[in-house]
Order: sequence, then structure tokens, then C-alpha cells
Amino acid sequence: MDEHTPAALASPSGDPAATPSGWRLLEAAFLREWVSLRRYPFNLVSGVLTLLIVFFLLFYGVRLIPGAFQLGQTLSGLVVGFVSWVAMLAAFQGFSEEITRGALEGTLEQQALSPWGLDRVLLAGAVAGNVSNLAVTGIVLLAVMAIARQPLYVPVLDVALMLVLLMVQGAAFGLVMGGLALLYKRVEASFQIWQFLFIGLLIIPWDGSPWVRLIPFTWTHYVLQHVMRHGARVSDMAADVVGAAVVSLVYFLIAWALFRRMDRAARRLARLAHY
Repeated sequence: MDEHTPAALASPSGDPAATPSGWRLLEAAFLREWVSLRRYPFNLVSGVLTLLIVFFLLFYGVRLIPGAFQLGQTLSGLVVGFVSWVAMLAAFQGFSEEITRGALEGTLEQQALSPWGLDRVLLAGAVAGNVSNLAVTGIVLLAVMAIARQPLYVPVLDVALMLVLLMVQGAAFGLVMGGLALLYKRVEASFQIWQFLFIGLLIIPWDGSPWVRLIPFTWTHYVLQHVMRHGARVSDMAADVVGAAVVSLVYFLIAWALFRRMDRAARRLARLAHY
């Protein structure tokens, strides 16, 4: 085995030509995420503090300005809406920024030439990144509840499930932007627009109509609102949870197909190695 081959990726037989398993790829992705969090703690802490400052300004701005814009009709709705936005944005940025960074640094070709291929490497990195993002979102949730002095019902598994579904849909948008980054390299200017688009999607009124159910994030956010604000359990809203999960999966599969299509176009145009 070459001295530069990561231990997590080494073949059990010691044969560097043997294709490592997908579990080893996932193990390496989690190891990379853990090392990154340990090596750059300032980045993590500053990111959390930035989100809390944004919520602090939003919270006190809403209290000072009559009729001001909220991510919900009540203070509890504001808290749940903000946490939903954080989860969506984290998943979106995790995918899109990873691919954009690779496109700018010229490392995508190396990932594409790995035994797993570019798509599986990116997917493993997204899974590891979103697990840490889920933990960070939990910290943000507890912090904003304290800032707003608004206790909410937080059944851990139920809330985590709905946040994961929000992240799946956020990752779908990130995949599309990542595919565009493969072709055009610099697409960061549009990232700010997506932040406001996500807010707009969260404040769409829920009326249960079919077209509202198909809008990204809306159904999942509706279930999360009921769980945290009204004390419902996921088991009490099984039909809504299944529907939200199906919508999340469909959006992700559509985004995955678009990403694969843009990936093939980038390979055909020999743009993976360009940076």
C-alpha cells in the first residue's frame, strides 16, 4: 500500500488495485468531516454565532416593528421557521459549495477517477456533512429557544426525521447548483438568491391543496410546525409524513438525474480538469 493512501480507504487484502467497499468510502467521509471540525473549530463556532446573531436581530426587529415580516404567524412559528431555514441552507450549501470548491481547485477529476466515481464520493461527503449539520442545527434550535424564551415540544427522533427530510430537499437544490458548477465553475453569486428563495418557500400558507403539497419544503415544514408547536407526534400524522418523504425523495432523484446529466456534459466537454 502506498504511504499516502488513507487507512480508511485501504483494501483489506492490502492490494491497492482492489476496489474498496462503499462502507470504507463512507468511513473516510466521516473521518474527513471529523478531522475538519477538529482542525477548524473557529469556522464552526463563528458559523453558529452568525446564525444566532441573525436570529437575534430578526427576533428583536419583529418585536419592535408592528406587523413586521415573520417566518410564521406567532413567535413559536418564527423559531420553527428559522430552524427549518438553517437546516435547508446547511444541506444546500454542503453540496453546492463542495462541488464549487472542487471545480475551482481542479480536484473533481481526481474524485471522478477514484474507484467509486464522482457521484458516490460527493454523496458520501454529503451524508457525513449533513450528519454534522443536523447536530449543529440541534444546537441552534436550543439556542434560539433560549433567546426567544419560547419553549417548544422537541421529541428528538420526530424532529430529527423532519429536519432530515428538509435537508434532503435542500441537498437536491445543492445538487443542481453543483452540476452547474461543473459546467460553469463560478456560480457562487447566485447562492445569496437561494437563501431568500428558501424563506419565500417557508412562508407559503398551508391550505392542504395538492399544488401546495408539491412545493419544495412546504409539506415537511407543515409537519414540523405541528410537531413542535402543537405537540403532535409523527405517528399521529403518518400520512403527512409519508407524503412529505415521497416529495423529498422525488425532488432528490430529479436533482440527481440532472446532476448526472450535467456531469456527463462536463466530461464530454473536458471541463472537470479545468479550474
